[in-house]
Amino acid sequence: MRERWRRSAGNEHRGSRVGIGIGVLFATVAVALAATAYGEDPVVDLHEALARGEVALESVSGTGGSSGTVLQGRLVSGSEAYVAIDVRMAVPMYFRNRGSRQNMVATQLYGRDGSYVSDGERAFVRLGPGERLPITFVAYCVDFEKDNPTSADVFSVTTIPSEIDRIVRRIAVYERAHPEADTTVAAQLALWVAQGHELKAIRAKFEFAAADLAVMEVILRAAPGPGATPDS
Repeated sequence: MRERWRRSAGNEHRGSRVGIGIGVLFATVAVALAATAYGEDPVVDLHEALARGEVALESVSGTGGSSGTVLQGRLVSGSEAYVAIDVRMAVPMYFRNRGSRQNMVATQLYGRDGSYVSDGERAFVRLGPGERLPITFVAYCVDFEKDNPTSADVFSVTTIPSEIDRIVRRIAVYERAHPEADTTVAAQLALWVAQGHELKAIRAKFEFAAADLAVMEVILRAAPGPGATPDS
């Protein structure tokens, strides 16, 4: 197995305009612990691990960005065994902001430094018994008019609102099918456009290119996957 690092991308939303600030984590791909040390732990979805009490999610807060790796938190193991959690969620996770700033929806998670483990087939983060793992979520702003969340915001995990259920599932499906692609901008565009916001208004506060629009169109046409809210 190998430990890897992913590209970290976050869009900085300041005032009335969003500028794109992308930082790349450069790291040599390092061989992690031997496969015998990792064992044959099944890789599970975060929702499943939370429901079974294998992990708990703590201290989720914003970083000031609108999309990309802009939510941080901590996973706390509640298991006596190692737990391996898929970095790409089968169903996105909706974070309701208890304050006045953005609600967020997350589709992926990684170690706080962008790290993850790969067995050659799946990518995951791994917690040992009792471990407290700082993580970062790949997440998107739901509410176009609101300010970006900061470290002062407090979030709770709730059910995805029906009006965005299909589009956020489409984003997750696209990201799982294109794991090496940076879809941050296109996914954020798709989420806002699906809610009826016009590109002219979006461009006034969020930078995007023609290539992002092309990917956005693919996302908007994608099948949302099983369990999605039926079309109204």
